Amino acid sequence: MECRRGLVLVDGEPRSLNDVTTNEIEQISFLKGANAVVLYGARAANGVILITTKRGRAGVHGSSVRVNSGISVPKSYPSYLNAADYMSWYNQASLNDGLPAPYADSTIRHFAAHSNPYRYPDVNYFSSDYLRKLFKTYSANAEFTSGTERARFYALAGFQSQNSLLNFGTGSGEHSNRLNLRGNIDLKLNNYISTYVNVSTVFSNNRHVLGSYWTMADSLQPQRYSPLIPIGLVSPGSAAKATADGGRNIIGGGICWAERSSI
Repeated sequence: MECRRGLVLVDGEPRSLNDVTTNEIEQISFLKGANAVVLYGARAANGVILITTKRGRAGVHGSSVRVNSGISVPKSYPSYLNAADYMSWYNQASLNDGLPAPYADSTIRHFAAHSNPYRYPDVNYFSSDYLRKLFKTYSANAEFTSGTERARFYALAGFQSQNSLLNFGTGSGEHSNRLNLRGNIDLKLNNYISTYVNVSTVFSNNRHVLGSYWTMADSLQPQRYSPLIPIGLVSPGSAAKATADGGRNIIGGGICWAERSSI
């Protein structure tokens, strides 16, 4: 398989880097230039990553278990500009360009007063209403090895789990789970004949929200939407009411992405 880093070979077979974890690796080497192209053809034009996984050794018997847990904390988020200030500065930018101000002073005062957070929203998409302070990562790996001069055996079972920073709606259940299994047997039948068997598989269970929250959070204006409007405040007969009756965008008793004019 080709990737931007070049051709990846795991135990001599083309594989994706996602098919192997660091706990399985015995050695990594990199081949580039004319030698790589001569040996592996045009696929190796960007170089070859050669990965050798662990194997059993003669006279080595044992097992090990490793469990890790960690947390990741964002260093910082973009600075938040509230709705009233955003509208005021947007008016000023429009006037500087010789255009009329799009927001009336009375409208800006309503947003500044926070009298109705649904009709006059002031949304910080990087606040604790939408994001956790941290996300967690767990991993566990078990290795087993045994070997004689005639037969050698190695096996590894690993599990990794990670959630995300999203903390509302379906995003609160966002996660990535991965189970990887690898095993190999090396047999020496006589002084001239030997054989081996390699087995590897990966099971993944991932749940992700549709679209990119971070792209939307970085570009949505703070006064444009109130993302979660209580259904009881949605005007009968409005387009938002029809959406609420459909039930597809209801999150925690609120309707998602309803227009401000619908309430």
